[in-house]
Amino acid sequence: QTDLEGCLSIPGYVAEITRKERVWVEAQDRTGRPYKFSEHGFLARAVQHELDHLAGTLYIDYLDSMDQLIAVDEDDDEEPDDSPEAAEVARHRKALRGHSHK
Repeated sequence: QTDLEGCLSIPGYVAEITRKERVWVEAQDRTGRPYKFSEHGFLARAVQHELDHLAGTLYIDYLDSMDQLIAVDEDDDEEPDDSPEAAEVARHRKALRGHSHK
């Protein structure tokens, strides 16, 4: 799936990134006990994004050029842009607001 993706590590920008629609993960909890889980859609994207961070990779590493970054305006005082593209960016910004790296 290709969708807009952003990160608090690169504030003010998003880009179209292609990731798998579904993921299956084998992991360990804090005590080292193994477990498995799967996700699809947005949560699969988030899992892949976070696993990339563990490997030292940011979403911009998937871009061919930094020209592919899309600036998102952090200032809510400006006139709203009613274009479909702006609505899509706003939707993704809202979804990413709770995103944090622990």
